[in-house]
Amino acid sequence: MSRSSILIIAICSLGCLPDLNESGDLDSGAFYDDTGDTDMYEPSDDDLDGDGLTNEEEEEYGTSPYKADSDQDGYDDGVEVDAGTNPADPSDHPYMGGWPIDSCRNDLDGEGWEPGVVVEDVAWVDQYGDAVKLHDFCGHGYILNPTTFMDSSTGDVEGAYSVWEQYKSLGLMIVFVATRQDGSAEDTVESIIGVLDDDSFPVLDAGMENYNTFLHRGVFLIGPGGYIYKEVEVANQITLDDIYMILP
Repeated sequence: MSRSSILIIAICSLGCLPDLNESGDLDSGAFYDDTGDTDMYEPSDDDLDGDGLTNEEEEEYGTSPYKADSDQDGYDDGVEVDAGTNPADPSDHPYMGGWPIDSCRNDLDGEGWEPGVVVEDVAWVDQYGDAVKLHDFCGHGYILNPTTFMDSSTGDVEGAYSVWEQYKSLGLMIVFVATRQDGSAEDTVESIIGVLDDDSFPVLDAGMENYNTFLHRGVFLIGPGGYIYKEVEVANQITLDDIYMILP
């Protein structure tokens, strides 16, 4: 899996700017969208760019009333507000894996990795290249499964996968954390994805620096609010009673 970064530079021609009248002021009659396409937005008194936010809300969130996607991260401002992300910050956007980001993420202080405390709010890169913080998913329960390698030729992979699928069907999120003692966890991420064959499981690359954190540790069951409810040796030791206890 490549970890190459792609830098995209957007160059705005005159065609992607709002129309100006002869005096140089904004023409309230029509304007182009922020991609430079020639589709015209029909302005209204409440929502000039048609992104779902009123002009007053645009001011509140620090976004542009003339751009549907103010931070140009690929998500309209209204979509980001509904998803709990910052429409003025291109690094903060809805999670590509489809799981909701929860507003409680801004109210938590990470305490450690022991049952009964709030999990550390670490930020690791997932298989989509996004930096994912554990507190982003604080509104619902999830399993945090650290692993150093998974290979479809070893172990009861099908049995383990059926367990994860059962947990997911109950509304529990499963987050895999890949780490390696000898360097990058890139090949570990690839091996996990190869076994799962399912993009809805976030797979985070914790790298070599976090290997000792998870050495001799098990699988974490984390409830709403980021509290570590339980730590077990393997995922199938988490019971249905445990899951029902933490589901929102």
